[in-house]
Formats: sequence, structure tokens, C-alpha cells
Amino acid sequence: MAVLAHPVTRRSLTAYLLDVGMALSADGEMFTPAWSLFQNGHMLVRPQQWEIDGGILVSGHRLLPLYHPALLPSEITMSREDGTELPRRTVVVPFARATVYYSLFGAESLHQLIVLEDESNLEADFESSRDAVVRLSVWDVSDLYTRTGFREGDYFDCRLDDWWEGRFTMAYRPAAELSDAHRQRWNGTLGTAFDQMFDHFGEPVDIPKQLRYVWYFATALGGRSFLDYPAGTVGEFLAADNPVRITAPWRTSGSLSSTLWFEESPQQQAPPSATTAPEPEGIVGDLDEILTDIGSVLTEDELEAYMRDAVFNDRDLSSVIMRVFSGADLIFVDEEQQESFFDELDELWSQVVDEYDRSADEAVAPVRARFLALYDRQIRWIRDLDAQGIDPADLPEGPVRQVGEFFGMITGTIELLNRDLGGEEKGLHALNQQLDAIEETAVEILDEATRAVDGVFDDTPVFELKISLKTIRPQIWRRIRVPGSVHLDQLHRIIQIAMGWFGGHLHLFRIDGEVFAPAELDEPEAHPEEHFRLAQIGFREKDRFQYVYDFGDDWVHEILVSRILDPDDLPERDRTTPRILSGKRAAPPEDCGGISGYCYLMEETDQEELEQIAPPGWDPEHFDVDWTNRILAEEFHGW
Repeated sequence: MAVLAHPVTRRSLTAYLLDVGMALSADGEMFTPAWSLFQNGHMLVRPQQWEIDGGILVSGHRLLPLYHPALLPSEITMSREDGTELPRRTVVVPFARATVYYSLFGAESLHQLIVLEDESNLEADFESSRDAVVRLSVWDVSDLYTRTGFREGDYFDCRLDDWWEGRFTMAYRPAAELSDAHRQRWNGTLGTAFDQMFDHFGEPVDIPKQLRYVWYFATALGGRSFLDYPAGTVGEFLAADNPVRITAPWRTSGSLSSTLWFEESPQQQAPPSATTAPEPEGIVGDLDEILTDIGSVLTEDELEAYMRDAVFNDRDLSSVIMRVFSGADLIFVDEEQQESFFDELDELWSQVVDEYDRSADEAVAPVRARFLALYDRQIRWIRDLDAQGIDPADLPEGPVRQVGEFFGMITGTIELLNRDLGGEEKGLHALNQQLDAIEETAVEILDEATRAVDGVFDDTPVFELKISLKTIRPQIWRRIRVPGSVHLDQLHRIIQIAMGWFGGHLHLFRIDGEVFAPAELDEPEAHPEEHFRLAQIGFREKDRFQYVYDFGDDWVHEILVSRILDPDDLPERDRTTPRILSGKRAAPPEDCGGISGYCYLMEETDQEELEQIAPPGWDPEHFDVDWTNRILAEEFHGW
């Protein structure tokens, strides 16, 4: 499956996140968060004989590039499959041996990393003594070697459980399990990804960044199987018959850095083409001016409102930054501007905290929170618009003007709520009384603007999906045809109608290792389903994803992308309207107790019990395509 890319605005894309390794982008228009791409990814580690003999495993660079780039090797944690964390211990090894495990961090970082492993390494004479020894923090895996009958050439399969904290789970994987065909496919994908990485950068960059992009491109080429079922290590690839090698330190971005490159010198490669993107002027010292200079639509007053909301809810400044700048391209001209920006944020935060009066804010905070939620919604709509490459000038003037005028009022009110409203209780009460109507109007305006956007997607492909309930036999399934322009929240409603569910429970989508869900799920790492159209996700024919409904009964729907059709080959109605093509058997009754309850219902329940649990007239073997399509058409007509 193609790597899922998350749309963001051109003005608020990823320069900062890309630089620090938290996001990856092949074109500067779409980005993939590193934590979501690599989450649950696997990396093979092949211990050397001396490690097996000593019952240890050195972490070093072996798990690059899966975890947060700011973490040190000694900060990574590893657990057994039963969840118990592997202990660490310190071993003394020759410096020359230690360098083998840190070479992919670059020669310029080697000494610093080894010193950080143990303070006593400061005394080691790295430069002149061949006999220098160092202390390394290693995992004690002696019991795993013994229990598994581990042999040289076997692997540990390390699965990433938490990108931010560098937590992994380890499993034994004998070399005999890796077929030659699997190795050949995996290494072929890796080789092609290296070529794409070199083309992407056009010049040498540091090795950890190179490896992040190699895995990024490899996952785009080979789908999740490249991450889920690795068939080798980077070291094995570099030792094989290919032209990629670690070079001597090379000047990149003004500093010396080791790099991976072809055997010829990187000086022989063509320089990168110059970017035509506009650069900020580098303004410092004034938060509003910096925000304008770096392309943010936010103002200092709006940031102050977000900060007041955070203080009221006992949250810190980082929560504000994540809320308003997550996924934003803060295009700083230099480190001075970046430092000034965060200094100004810190100063504003300190001012808000110092002057904050909770008792005076008690009445204001709930109103402000609802206005900020509306502002969030407008920003998300704008970002979604820009992400789809749609110029507002190409949309009907009316809807776009309405959005601008209405949300201008919203931002004006947000700024007003930053002031001391003592003595204005009546006005605040009146504003609170109007909030329901204001929110309803906001929804109507954005819906109308969204319909204008939908017109741009008249030529999107049409998807045929087969939806099957897992673990039930005989199978319960539906085959549906859906326009690629539908958002995932609309696909949720289509599935509900097609299956016969009533929508009384929470749900989510699992796509390529990531979660998409409605806001009410309150899952911090979930992506808002209403922002993603089916045609934007990068599906290919025969890809699969999941829809989960009712986390109590846990109905897991496996969805197969059967066909992706050119809309020109279909009647006009089928280009824009979802339709059920076929299906078998009725979905289980709501709240029947999941798979076990359904099995009991089918095998043990008498007629009287069945009538109490199932809806009137429920027949497990019956599904009416025509009747369900009528219901679907009625609901879709209003979208």
C-alpha cells in the first residue's frame, strides 16, 4: 500500500518538523509524520558471536531510523514478548569494536555518543591508543540466547511500540525463516529506495536523515510489508555487492558530516537545484511580525486566547504549541529567528500565567473554549482546502466570502474574550445564549463551502469496496461502489447503512497502521476522519483496511479495495452516488455481545430470547439490496 500522506497547508507545512526528523515529505506539499509511519514497524538485529557468547546485545545504531532522532542509544528500552523489560548492564569493550556499532551516526558524532554511554569514557585515549577501551550500556539477553537456541546468523525481530520514547519489543527470528526470495525482494526495494533518496536530496546529508528517507521511500514502494516483515539489516545491505558506502566526513549544511553515497566522491555529484519558494525576511523581536513573516495565519491575540484556555485546563505551553502548530511549516530564515520566536512564545506564556485570575475567568473560559473550537474548525477547513491543491479563487465567490466574513467575527470575539470582562456579565451571558446558533451557522457556512470544494472532485476515481465482518462464518459481506470524493466520516455512514447498523456506538478506521476517527472518540493520536477523502489516501487495488464499530462488541470489518474505476467509464449517477452492488446475510443485532454473543444467538437461543435481543423480523440469512439502496440514496441526497 502507498504510504499515507497527511495534507497540510502550503503556508504551514513542515520546514521545522522536517529538519528535526519528525516529518518526511517527498514533494514539500504532502508530509508523513515519522511517528505514525514507523509505529509498529520492525527492524532486524543480527548479533555477532561475541555478543552471543557474552549474553548481551549492543543497541548502537542498529534500530535507526525507527525511533525519535533525539534519543540516545542508551535511552532505548527493549522488552520481551511477555512484556517484561530487558535489563541493561555495562560491558568493557575495545574502542575499535565499539565504533562498529555507532558508525551510522557519523564519525563526527561517534566520540560524543560513546562518552554519553558512560562518563568514564572521557578518559579513553581515542586518538592515539589502539588499546583504548570504553564502557557501553548493553541489554542483557543471556536468557533469550539460551532459551531459543540462538545461533550466529539468526536475528532478533524488534518491533517499535513507542516512537517518542524509543520502546521496542523483541522476538527471536531464525535465519532459516527468511527465504531467498523474501531477501531478494526486500533488498531490491531497499536498493530502489536508496536511489530515490539520493535523487530527493541531490547532495550528501547526514546518515540518520538519509535512512529515515530510505525507509520512507521503501514503505511507499513495498507497502507496510517492508516495515512489518524485514529480511535483512542495513549493515548486510552495505556489505553486499552494491555501490553505496559510508564516506569520509563531508561538508553538509555548513558542518562536517559522514554520509552514505556511491563509491565515487560526493563532490562528483551534481549540486541540488535551487528552490523557488519565497523566503521569510528573518524578522525577530515581535511575535505578531514573526508570525506573519513565517506564513502563519495566527495572531498574538489568538495565541493568547489558546494560552488562557490551556491555563484554565491545567495544561502547559507545549499543549498550546501542539494544538496550533502541529504539522505547521514554520519557515524560519535562521536559528536567530527560530530562537526569537520561541522566546516570544515563552514570554507571552509567562505573562498570561502571571496575570491569570481563575476566579475572573470562570465565566469566560467555557465561552472562549467554544469559540476556539470554531476557530480550530475553520483552520482545519483551510488546511484541507490547501492540501487538496485548490485555489480559493477557483471556488464560487459567495461561499469563500462567507467563510472569511463569518470567521472574522469569530476571531474578533476571541480577541475580546482576552480582556477583563468584569462588570460585563450580562453581555457575556447574552453571548453564551447565542452560541448554539453561532455554532449552527458556522457548520452551515463550512458545509456550503465544502460543497463548493466537492465540485472540484467531479473527476475523482470511483472505488469498489468489499466489506466483510471478520471471524464470522458463513461470511457476512457487502460489495459497494463509492465516489472517491467521500470523506471517511461519510464512508462510516455508508457502511452503517450497508451493514444495517444503527450508529449508536463509537467507531474508527485503521489504515496502513494509522487511526482515523471522529472527534468524540477523544483519541490524541487519531486523525480526524472528516478531513480525508477516499481518493486522497493513496489506495491501490487489492489494498485492505479496517473499520471497527462498537468497542464493546468490537465488530471488525475488513475492507478490500476491489477495483478503482475511471469515472468516465461509469454512468453519471454512479460517479457521485454510493451504491450497494451485492451482499450476503444480515449483520448481527446491535449489542448482542460481540462474536461470542452472536454465536450463542445462532446456536443456543430459543425464539423468545431471539425476539428480545434481535430487532423485529431479523433474519440472519436475509439481506435486501434494493431496500438498503433506497435508504442509502435518501441519506446521500442531503450530502
